[in-house]
Amino acid sequence: MSTLADPRCPLCKGAGHIFEDSDSIVPIAGRTCDCVLRKVRSERITEHLTGAELPERYRDASFDHFSLIAAGEVMVKDKERGTLIRRRQADIDRENLDRARGLAGKALRDETIVFTGPFGVGKTYLACALLIAQIRGHDKSGLYITSYDYIRTLMPDAAPASEQQAQRAKARRVDILLLDDLGVEKGSPFAMRELWDLLHERTA
Repeated sequence: MSTLADPRCPLCKGAGHIFEDSDSIVPIAGRTCDCVLRKVRSERITEHLTGAELPERYRDASFDHFSLIAAGEVMVKDKERGTLIRRRQADIDRENLDRARGLAGKALRDETIVFTGPFGVGKTYLACALLIAQIRGHDKSGLYITSYDYIRTLMPDAAPASEQQAQRAKARRVDILLLDDLGVEKGSPFAMRELWDLLHERTA
């Protein structure tokens, strides 16, 4: 009996595999049962969610719980005319929510997505919801980190060289990197070089 199999599974009855020929005793003649594949995928997704290192306040972020700002207006640039126009914040929020939902419906590969806007309009929440949706829906690995924390970890003598290399490697290796608050970090030559190297390697 497989430790990954569901003992209540009516197909494999806890064996973890299904034989094409019920009289066969050679496992290779069969296939892995769906109950095992579901368990493996579930465990992998749990590992991805843990490995993403999402802040506690965003670990349950979802599109269904995104709060639309009901009041207020802002001035935004009209892309076609190049002039500023007044728009309701709630309308902008709804459009951004719809865009994020659309992105979540497909497996992201080489896309670079930028969330812009003033403080407190939900950029980080939507980005985290998108990352979680990619992990759960498309089995992607990911990492959340602020640009400030990324640079701070890599500062000389901030951490052992092995930890710094591991941080660099993970930020480059994951399927989806959520780099929050880009531009908030101090723009030193060291910071610019590290961020450039990271972004260049991920987009090259």
